[in-house]
Formats: sequence, structure tokens, C-alpha cells
Amino acid sequence: MQQSDRVLSVDLTQQTFSVSKMPPDVLRDLSAGRGYNVWHLLQHLTPMTDPYGPENILALSCGQLTGTVAPVSARLHISGLSPQTGLLGSSNVGGNFGAWLRSAGYLSLTLRGRSSFPVMLVIEQAGLRFVSAETWWGLDTLQTHDRIQDTFGPRAQALCIGPAGEHLVPFACIMHGLDHAAGRTGLGAVMGSKNLKAVVVTETPHSKKAGYSQINGCNRDFVRRVKQSPLYPDFSRHGGAGSVLWCNDLGLMPTRNYQENRFQEAEKIDGRLLEPFTQRRTRCYRCFIGCKAELEMPGEPFAGRRVARPEFEPMVNFGARCGLSDIKAVVHLDSLCSRLGLDCISSAGVLAFAMELFEKNILTLEDTAGLELEWGRTEAMEEMLYQIAYQQGLGRILGQGVRKAAASIGRGSEAYAYEVKGLELSAYHPGMINGTALGYAISSRGGDFNTVYASLEYNWTKEKALEAFGSKEAVDLKGRQGKARMIKQAAIVNAALDSLGLCKIPTLSLLCDFSLEWEASLCRMVTGEPFTAEQIYAVGERIITLERIFNCRQGCTASEDTLQDFFVKGQKGGEDWLTPLVRDFYREMGWDDEGRPLELGLEDPEKEYLDESLTTDKYQAL
Repeated sequence: MQQSDRVLSVDLTQQTFSVSKMPPDVLRDLSAGRGYNVWHLLQHLTPMTDPYGPENILALSCGQLTGTVAPVSARLHISGLSPQTGLLGSSNVGGNFGAWLRSAGYLSLTLRGRSSFPVMLVIEQAGLRFVSAETWWGLDTLQTHDRIQDTFGPRAQALCIGPAGEHLVPFACIMHGLDHAAGRTGLGAVMGSKNLKAVVVTETPHSKKAGYSQINGCNRDFVRRVKQSPLYPDFSRHGGAGSVLWCNDLGLMPTRNYQENRFQEAEKIDGRLLEPFTQRRTRCYRCFIGCKAELEMPGEPFAGRRVARPEFEPMVNFGARCGLSDIKAVVHLDSLCSRLGLDCISSAGVLAFAMELFEKNILTLEDTAGLELEWGRTEAMEEMLYQIAYQQGLGRILGQGVRKAAASIGRGSEAYAYEVKGLELSAYHPGMINGTALGYAISSRGGDFNTVYASLEYNWTKEKALEAFGSKEAVDLKGRQGKARMIKQAAIVNAALDSLGLCKIPTLSLLCDFSLEWEASLCRMVTGEPFTAEQIYAVGERIITLERIFNCRQGCTASEDTLQDFFVKGQKGGEDWLTPLVRDFYREMGWDDEGRPLELGLEDPEKEYLDESLTTDKYQAL
């Protein structure tokens, strides 16, 4: 099957674009998606680049399988220099946008420069045009998406920002539809800094028939295996929201800013309680699981408004992490973040941080302008989210993220600012699960689970761990042996999947299959190239290494690969168990003791294969 390898490069300052071919050796060695993005940023950014400056690049790349007949092939990877961490900004989003971009003929879209006025970029069958968005500036993301479909047709797909991105909040996200967020690391603020309100693709995916029967046979076997998974019925019905009680039972809850590891009222925020309010289930391009849903909630503040069912992270973070046991309030706060264009994990993280400071009298009513930031106080949480998005009051400080907020507040607040590399931690309590804690520490984008996604830590058997990682302890939550080797495999497989454009839920959550064998067979059928699991694994390893090189160039050192003493040494000041695991991980990756890669094994192409016949002059903005 013929694959598009075209890259659309847009200069927002000049309102021009060019089309080039993705270098074949990059496509071979790094695939597309996440791999191409980090390679492109390394070629074009420098340590002096300002994340909010026009020279920063936003790279939006389909995976090599995105938009093809492959199942769950919806993912788009977005990268840039993060305004929150100063390191690699990286996010992955599902829905339909990636498939639409691919159908328009582009494997990647890169954006640089800064428009002199708010603008939208519209990609359609007739070509590309710039449309003024001056009357759209200030709309929330849901209003923007509705207006886009009214303007460009009901099948138009878009990525857009809300008020948080417009006000350059460092953890602003990019939204697609009602509930698909390209979150973490603040790429919505990068989009806002470029005066870019939205990217719209009007093209409908073409039917791809070549080789379909053979691929469909491979698909049927995969779908059968996933649907036979014990976790499938519950996940398909309730999505990640149905895992709240499981997390609580394992003792992994981040209750009241990680003060406890279980939440006494966890049953009140169990996602299964949302089943009566489910209006319809929704799914991404070519997804057979359908883990998302739209809800119809009664009463205020939901009257007449569409809301999405929250995923696992907002359920736990707005719930247990903020001491909130009202499930309707959790749904509301998650929906508010989506409409404002705020990353829900970082938002809940800064709220929990502020509430613990308020509890300990580090923040007072004078600091909060009378706002009582008590645990589980919905009205105060809602008000603070607005202040953060619009950069008002205390929100100007909290909106910088917990690391910078603690530096501004002082008074010992640093002890309660839980982050890695400036990025707030994900839901799992790192003091209770060592492999995930190691994943937080070494993740290229900071305190995050999804770039490592080490579900094998709590799903694999001890016998399988012994065979794969040399120790049964690798799957003991508090064990240490074999953890570095396990996290290496998890991180590499995740990077590989992000380069292919495949969703991680069926393979890593439901099957807990980190072999890449199915992915290799799928690549062989779709591309006609002789892919093997080992080759795809090598792609993932190169991506992890390139991301480390990028971060090292930005000044990241081994001192950033750690967690706060509260997690590592405990309240009684025990031994530092994490640093030896981090050093073990470096050795497994072939890096030196400071985490610097010693060898890449990748040719370094110097040109972008520009097709001058496809370069255009400046378009007149409409």
C-alpha cells in the first residue's frame, strides 16, 4: 500500500508554506510520529530558543500507520519546546484529526513563526489557506469546535486552543473535539504564542482498499484476542473511569496531594456510577473498543451542555488528590478544564498543592483574596481554574506550575510541590510503586506515566518477569530488582507505538503485550516492507535516545531524574532507593552515569528533500 511521506511546513509569520518529503532514512530509522518530531526539533531548535518565541516549532505528525486500515490507528503526536519545563514538549492525541490530516496527503505538519493577528490554518481539498480568527479569540474550545463545524462542515476536524492557550498558561493543552486532549507540557501555550487559534482539516479519509483482505484477517485475530481479555468488558463499558476502585485497592491513590495512598470515599467517585448518565459511546478512528462516552448530567451546571465522561487521570486527580468525593463535581471540573484548554493533570496538581498549603497555613485568606481553598471545596476549585486560565489573582502564580509557584511563594512550600523536571506527577502514588516511580523520574517529558506506561508492573506474572527481566521482583510493586530493565522495555515500546500512531489501550492495558509482534505483522501488511519486532523495538530505542539528547542539550542533567525526598526517603528520612535504579536504567540504555547517551547508531540526514514545485507564495488571509 502506497504511503504518504509528505511534510507540510508552514511559516505563520510570512503566511507561506512548502511541501517536502520526509527523509527516507529518518522514516526507516525513526518511523514517523514521535520519532520524526524529535529528529526535526533537534535539527531546527537551539538551546537559546524561546518556547514562546516565533522560532519555536510545533510539529504535528501522524504515525506511520495513522489513518490506514489498521485498527486503533488514530494517534497524532505533537511536539515542541515546552514552556513549562524548558525541555522537550510532547503529547499524543486520538480522535479523528490524525486520520484526516493523513487523508489530506500529509504525514506531518510543522508550524513556525508567529502570525501578526489571530488566525486559523485550514487544510482542504483545494489547498491550504489562512483565515482570520480575530472574532474567534476568547471562545472556549467547545464553542470553537462547534463554530468550526458550522463554518467548514460537520465532518471538519480541528485542533484548537481555549482561553488558557491564548493567555499562555504554561500547561495549556490543545483540544480536539469534546474530550480528546493533547495535554501535558503546555503545547497549547505554544500554539497561543503563535496567534494560532485552530488547525482545521476538511478532507474526509479516503477508502484504502489495497491489501485490505489480508490486513483484515490480521485485524480479526487481534480484535478477538483483545475482546477475550478479562479487562475488555469493563473497559469498553466504563473506560478508564472504571479503574478508580482498582487503584484504591492497590493503595496507589494520591489522596490529598499524596498525604495518603487510599481514599476512604473512593466508591463515591467510581466511574461505574456514571453509567446511568451515558448518552452515547464514542470512539476514535478505526477503534473497536469505544472507551469514551458523552454524558447527559442533570441539573446545574450541566443543563443544556454536552460533557464527556472523564478518563482515569481526572477522576483520580480531581477526586482523591483534591479530597473531592462528589462525582458530578469531578465531571464538571474535568469538562471545565477541557473548555478552558487546561491540562487536567497539572491543573489538579496545582490545586492539590495550593490546598495543602492552605491546610498548613502557608497560604492564607489574604493570599487567596478570601477564597477558601479547603479540600474538596468545588466552588473554590472552579474559581481557581478560571483564575489560572485567565492569569488573574493567585492563578497567575499557580498557573506557572508547582515548581515555579513554590519558588514564588516560598515559606517552605517547596516541600509540597511534587513534580519531575517541572511537570506535575500523574495519579499513581510513586511512594507505593517503584517501577512507576522510576518511570516518572526518567520520562523525557517529566513526571508522567503515559510516556512509559509500565502496565506490565502490575499485570505480568513473576515467572514472566523472571524470564524477561531476570528477577521476580520486577513485578513486586515495592521490589527493586529488574525494575530498570522493565522500565527500559516499557519506555521503548511506548515510543515505538507513538511512532506508529497506534493506541496503547488494547495492547498495553488489555493484553499487556509488550512484544511488538502484532505491530510488526501489521506494518508488513500495510507498508509492504519486511518489518520485524526487533526493528520496531530499535526504532523506539533510538527515539528514547534522541529525546535524551534533546533534553541534555537543553541543560537537563541527572539531577533532574529524581523525585522529592517525601517519596524516596519517606517522612523518617530513610535511604535513597531511587537513585540506584536511575543509574541502573542509564546502564541498560547504554548511557553514562550522568545519563548522557554514548552512541546513537543513526545516520544524520542534512536535508528535507524539498519539492520546489509544491512551494507556494504568500496567501491572502481571508
